[in-house]
Amino acid sequence: MLLDDFKTVPDLHFQATKIVCEPPLPMARLEFRASPIGSFVGLPVNGREISFTEQVIYKFANAKIVEVWSVIDKIEIEKQLSNYGLPRHTGGSRLKSRT
Repeated sequence: MLLDDFKTVPDLHFQATKIVCEPPLPMARLEFRASPIGSFVGLPVNGREISFTEQVIYKFANAKIVEVWSVIDKIEIEKQLSNYGLPRHTGGSRLKSRT
């Protein structure tokens, strides 16, 4: 999953700023800084540096992550892109689930 992210966002940097370890679904707040190539979450970032947060919930089975649910603060990315003179889009935060 992360290998694909690093292909489209080669300078991807993130850190967990909050971690909640309550079984069965541990959660984390991640802070990102990156310059995605092309579009990112449906927005024309095109190499501009952006920063945003993501809330993530993990599901474990047999000591492995088997599913991930996350919400990205897409509105914050839109605000940053509007500072570059790009029009703002609508759509709010992006919820994604990965297995």
